[in-house]
Amino acid sequence: MADITPWDEFERAMNELKEAMTEMRKSFLRRPKELGEPYIDIIDRGKEIEVIADLPGVSKEDIDITIDGNLLKISAENKSGAEEKEENYIYRERTYKKFMRKITLPADVDPEKAKSSFKDGILRIVLPKKESRGKKIRIE
Repeated sequence: MADITPWDEFERAMNELKEAMTEMRKSFLRRPKELGEPYIDIIDRGKEIEVIADLPGVSKEDIDITIDGNLLKISAENKSGAEEKEENYIYRERTYKKFMRKITLPADVDPEKAKSSFKDGILRIVLPKKESRGKKIRIE
């Protein structure tokens, strides 16, 4: 019969903790490319938020941007591989892809004043922050 020491229980607990941390890291720190999503940057420029997304191979007409409160949704289709019907491929990685990415912005923005541009596969969205006008509350 094997002797069990207090260190055995400690080692078991540490292994469980390590496994839990690995799973948590996978869910929170996922890389967008693992999910077929674009890489993005979010920059706070004081009075506005700028979002930059890499969308290589996507046409401007295939991009949809919506804003609801402080939630920005970018969806697009990459149809570049879908249109080629030739069957003589030796190897093929380029395929039809569709994705949607929701981004919680760090501040409320004014969607009416938002601007976007798309050039060379880079989408830039400039979102002016809503002006916060404090309201005095009367005590009753």
